[in-house]
Amino acid sequence: RKRSRRPTGGNPVRFANGDEYRGDIQGESRSGTGSCQFVNGDFYEGEWRNDKFDGQGIFSRRQVDMSTDSRGSWFFYRGQWKDGKRHGSGECFFSNGTQIHGQWIEDECLSFSLDR
Repeated sequence: RKRSRRPTGGNPVRFANGDEYRGDIQGESRSGTGSCQFVNGDFYEGEWRNDKFDGQGIFSRRQVDMSTDSRGSWFFYRGQWKDGKRHGSGECFFSNGTQIHGQWIEDECLSFSLDR
């Protein structure tokens, strides 16, 4: 029997590791649309399937340099996902101004154009 999707509403679901999710849940899995703030600072907003990024979504990561206490660098990816990996058309944007527009298969960029 297929379980129906239910939204978490305005209340986040907190996982044991500290991650916070807001969005659709199917059974015990994040499935549908939602956003997750990961305890390591990563963030994802978009479509989910069986607890993995799947469909359209945006992922961001900030890398902080603790030795200088600076904000460090960041990047984000906007595009298609499949089974938790970049898969299909997408764009990566980096804090140094570099942009990559490309086609990904299982998290590997196979063809791209580069803008600086």
